[in-house]
Amino acid sequence: MTSARRRAPLPQLALAGVAIALLPTGVAQADPEPAPAPAPVSAGVTGVLNDWQKSVCAPGSFNQDDPAIAARDWPGAVRAGTCASAVNPGLTNGLWITQWTANSDMTSALQRNFMALFASAVSDQTAIITFAVASPEARKSLEPLTKFGFTINPVPPLA
Repeated sequence: MTSARRRAPLPQLALAGVAIALLPTGVAQADPEPAPAPAPVSAGVTGVLNDWQKSVCAPGSFNQDDPAIAARDWPGAVRAGTCASAVNPGLTNGLWITQWTANSDMTSALQRNFMALFASAVSDQTAIITFAVASPEARKSLEPLTKFGFTINPVPPLA
């Protein structure tokens, strides 16, 4: 009887040994961790700056402002530039594209520069990217951004 009891654990031990032996092989062949997701943008907004810019700017028309001019015209902006509208070629003043770290700076500069409409999103968890036009009639120039989830808003009046 004792011999039967001794034999019963052997198959169980053998199976456990096979399972342990196969475990490292299975782990070694596992797929690598997926790449981290891109930093989120504002809720409901998809894409990245390059996509957004291509949707509103005529090809080859974007010009980054000189830092001194950007500091003067857009105080508080990290970057600023302009482009011709992709969908409204007759637009006299084009679009202004700016990057901010504070909503208050963005709002103040939009007001001081007499912008009429803007669309903005938070990108990379810190940068506020803003597209603006100087007249309500230029709304059409911002409309391509709506396919990414942007909302076009009026610039609040100066207080």
